[in-house]
Amino acid sequence: MPFVEERSNGWAYHDVVRMLMLRQKRRSSPHGWTLLHSKLADYHETLLQNLELEPQKAWNDQTWQSYKLNILYHRLCQTPQRSLPQALNEFLAVLKNKRSLARRWAATMIQAGKDTEVGEIQRWGEQLLEGLKAFDEKRHEATVSMLTKLLKDSCIEKKWRSVALNWRGLVYLQSSEYLKAIEDQTEAIKFASDNAEYFNHRGCTYLSMERYPEALQDFDHAIEIDPNFTLSLACRGYTYGIMKRYSEALQDFDRAIEIDPKYISALTGRGETYQRMERYPEALQDFDHAIEIDPKSISVSTGRGNTYRIMERYPEALQDFDHAIEIDPKDTWALTCRGETYLMLCSYNKALADFNQAIELDSNDDWY
Repeated sequence: MPFVEERSNGWAYHDVVRMLMLRQKRRSSPHGWTLLHSKLADYHETLLQNLELEPQKAWNDQTWQSYKLNILYHRLCQTPQRSLPQALNEFLAVLKNKRSLARRWAATMIQAGKDTEVGEIQRWGEQLLEGLKAFDEKRHEATVSMLTKLLKDSCIEKKWRSVALNWRGLVYLQSSEYLKAIEDQTEAIKFASDNAEYFNHRGCTYLSMERYPEALQDFDHAIEIDPNFTLSLACRGYTYGIMKRYSEALQDFDRAIEIDPKYISALTGRGETYQRMERYPEALQDFDHAIEIDPKSISVSTGRGNTYRIMERYPEALQDFDHAIEIDPKDTWALTCRGETYLMLCSYNKALADFNQAIELDSNDDWY
């Protein structure tokens, strides 16, 4: 067995060799081990503080992130049991602000657990990492399990419990478990009543439940907290659109686009509102602008395609639907819209082929 192996970031000791060397270091001089990691943690703390970054800028700074992970690793190695509660609370802080860093945080905990041979730290790191991977892969049960385990741990502080509750509520929303989502989101709001994001998430749940007045109330509250919260403005605009309150919808989308001229969701939402109002040239203008910003957006291509279809400009509609399906052959909405267009063109075999493929991909959709 080689003592070293080549990795993406250079040469490193083989894992087994490294473990044996660290074990020897720990056992031969426990005090020296603790002192070394204490000094290294303090050193990285100093480096981090010297950056003097504003809190929101810090989360996106690679150097700051590196120092933060080094502090985590060395504190866990210095005093494993005492540092674990802080590591778990800070994980939720990281999750709230920078999800990609949360995965690295969990991986660092795994490494610290292995290097100290403290199984509890390693297991926590593995559970956190698995929960995050499951979220990306839409394996909702695994993510809920990870968040529930955090919420059951008495070491989690109130301000970070709200993060876990909000995230679990979001997962419940994605899995259409709306009542559970509302319960968690309401509890999160109790802990952090000044958090616009939490009100927005609950508003989205009410929107999914077609409880529009309650959705509007939450979006109103989110916008009161943060008048420049473009996501809530867009969500409220969508809600007004569904309720056929088009003037109010346009006001919200206009405001969101004024804040962020490249905000795709607001441009698409305004385009769809114009479409419902039969103001097709203005709808196409918004969809064209959105496609310039993001040519690979399926929702934008499908939205413009639907506008062309309503205008009976079928070749252009088919071109947009083809583009959307080329990006994602499994997008059932684009397949359905193309099928409807073929139906209007009396191309029945092509229409059936698209409808059948959409049904095969999602047989539970009531539309079919």
